[in-house]
Amino acid sequence: MRVLVVYDSQTGNTEKMAEAIGEGAREAGADVVVAKVDIVFVNYFYSADVLFIGSPCYFGNVSWKIKRLFDQGPNLVGEFKGKPAGYFASSGTKRDGEYTLYFLKRFLEIHQMRILPGILSVGEPDDEILRQCREYGLQVRTIEI
Repeated sequence: MRVLVVYDSQTGNTEKMAEAIGEGAREAGADVVVAKVDIVFVNYFYSADVLFIGSPCYFGNVSWKIKRLFDQGPNLVGEFKGKPAGYFASSGTKRDGEYTLYFLKRFLEIHQMRILPGILSVGEPDDEILRQCREYGLQVRTIEI
């Protein structure tokens, strides 16, 4: 199974979450690529059996780089129908982070992906959030492709 974890991170908080998700997926036996959004194009989604996407929160929304990633693919809507996808975010406040999760989920819904529940870290991810992220990655062993 191939897993792609794409993220943007300004302070390192979302990156820590992405790495923990990748660790969990590797532990589950997956071939994992954890990549910063700067080097990813939406057509990379084809190469993954499972996708995780993460963003920091900017004014209650995803980062412009994550938005740009999804803006590359309006002609690909439906191409990833049914592909399992998870999402995660880090934020300074719970309320704004929940908005960010909403937008990430909405992008995945538009692409008709099979969506896993999201994870939010308010502030720097603590040991509990990182544990949840590793478990999130471990879920790939139970996902039907």
